[in-house]
Amino acid sequence: RLADEGAHAILSIHISETLSSTVNSARLAARQFKRIPVTVLDSGQLSLGLGFIVEHAAALARAGKGMEEITAALHQLMKRTYVFASLKTLEYLRRSGRMNFALATFGELLQLKPLLHMNMGKATAHRTRTQKQATARLLEWLAEYAPYEKLAIMHAGVQEEAESLLEQTRAYFPQGEVLIEQITPVLGAHLGIGALGFACVSKE
Repeated sequence: RLADEGAHAILSIHISETLSSTVNSARLAARQFKRIPVTVLDSGQLSLGLGFIVEHAAALARAGKGMEEITAALHQLMKRTYVFASLKTLEYLRRSGRMNFALATFGELLQLKPLLHMNMGKATAHRTRTQKQATARLLEWLAEYAPYEKLAIMHAGVQEEAESLLEQTRAYFPQGEVLIEQITPVLGAHLGIGALGFACVSKE
């Protein structure tokens, strides 16, 4: 359809390959499509981290930049884009198949509070013993990557907790608007109700 509407090239940006096989499916489809060039980009991110990258790509395209210049700029942006969050429970990761039953059960018995961190396609897991410690770790990461070009608080059904983080967050982004966004149902199904964290782009 885009080709019919006059597009001369397509940039297809996707969730990190480490989290989903979608980008591989897109690569296969791109090789089969011959009418116009299709560039497939693994964002190395998820959720609003991916959203920030797509938003920047659209701005560059509107400014008349070419595909090579856009992808080069996005690769630089990806290095400065982070998503990190705390989870209330490991149960939803177990249900989704992202964590085996024994490990999830062991974590629940110890009442561990898992944290997830994503940058450049590298997803790492961390843990604390209490929710207070988990929140403190999120704020440590927030301080580490400051100052920011973009900053958002993400949550899964815990709007009040997200709003309570807002005042602590403003100091790291005093000149801009800190967004509060609810994560998508698909991601929420993996992370569970109560997930809370940040998506951000550090300044160069």
